[in-house]
Amino acid sequence: TEEALKSFETAARLNPKLAVAWLFQGLACLKLGHDARAVDCFRRARRGTRDTALIAESEGDAYYNLADCPAAARAYRRALELAPQTATVESKLGLTLVREGRGDEGVALLLQALKRQPSCGHLYDRLVAATVSLNRLEDAALAAECKLTNVSPDADAYLRAAVLRHRSGNGARAVALLQAGLVQFPDAIKLQQGLLELHG
Repeated sequence: TEEALKSFETAARLNPKLAVAWLFQGLACLKLGHDARAVDCFRRARRGTRDTALIAESEGDAYYNLADCPAAARAYRRALELAPQTATVESKLGLTLVREGRGDEGVALLLQALKRQPSCGHLYDRLVAATVSLNRLEDAALAAECKLTNVSPDADAYLRAAVLRHRSGNGARAVALLQAGLVQFPDAIKLQQGLLELHG
């Protein structure tokens, strides 16, 4: 990605009005964690062409990583104006609103996104993150279990659901989830350790 970034930097330097060079430079910066620089690249990309949902969403991601939730929310709303009903962006906006302190509005958007695309694991992860931050552990546990049902889960997904069930006060359900996970992933050491801890 560093090599790709250098190539896009060269292209933008040779032709500062080449919007696609700024866009891909911004995406490379975003992947490398250079979020402030990514924001600048996306702004330059917008100046060189019409705004697009990809530019807006990527700009929102960079602002979110910088913990600038108001700016991230504005960018995600712009992306939804350009590409309405995009579940991934609705989900990102929902989590951003929760981080801003607008919990009910954010969770409603997260649930709406899941209704549109119930097979996308990242949408469940954002809902879990949001509800945990709101200390709604029962809701978080339910979301984690829904992911097990609707998405091809891995061992970590079972562990996360079990931990949340345990934290919400349902130890028996936590044990059942770990056992179910071990049926699918009998060699998963984390699940084995979790079961031993709960039984111990």
